[in-house]
Amino acid sequence: MPLLSAVGISGLQAGEDVKMKNLRTDPMRDLTPVTTMFSTPFYLVVNNSIPVKTVQELIDYAKARPGKLTYASLGRGGTHHLTGEMFRQRAGIDILHVPYKGSAPAMNDLLGGQVDMMFEGGASTFPYVQSGRLRALASTGPKRTHAMPDLPALTEFFPGLVMSAWIALVGPRGLPQDVIDTLTGAVQAMLKLPSTEEKFGPLGVETMPGTQADFLKLIQSEIPVLTKLVQDAGVEPQ
Repeated sequence: MPLLSAVGISGLQAGEDVKMKNLRTDPMRDLTPVTTMFSTPFYLVVNNSIPVKTVQELIDYAKARPGKLTYASLGRGGTHHLTGEMFRQRAGIDILHVPYKGSAPAMNDLLGGQVDMMFEGGASTFPYVQSGRLRALASTGPKRTHAMPDLPALTEFFPGLVMSAWIALVGPRGLPQDVIDTLTGAVQAMLKLPSTEEKFGPLGVETMPGTQADFLKLIQSEIPVLTKLVQDAGVEPQ
């Protein structure tokens, strides 16, 4: 069975469809959701040259410098971009989006001070935060994370501002229900193993147990939110 990462089916539906004019695959039509596996929030990190230590200080700093601060993403219309767009809208600030072709060049420029901030996953940001090269201000999950429990979640400042990347198991269209049930049972058993948490927890990746019904509900709830963000961000098909 194939794995879809990032925001999975909803991200492909809302983001990739508008980025690609001739996308032939419709995830909702051509794939069968099986079960969720893991989730990870993004972390709002800033370059140390930005003299702020809290989300509110960042907002105040940005409002005093409209159009001057920049945030990096892994590409226009992707989840990192949409997270920044959601934050920009809710905070009422004017910050400039700078798209990159991947995490490595974006992170390099953030470390070098060519851009000011970024929403990125824990695996990429934790080493730099721990070494003091970047400053983390908040996470974007529905609550504070196990990996950084002292760091506030953005939803504490802006209720409902949640954007988590998730990894889930999907199969081809028409996958039999007995196969779905067997795969779901195996995945849920794996998620309960202590070794699973030991391996993924330090990376900021949390287990996300759920049934097929839970997975479908997640997809259906995210598609309209991400679609509106794409439209508000003015992302056009390429």
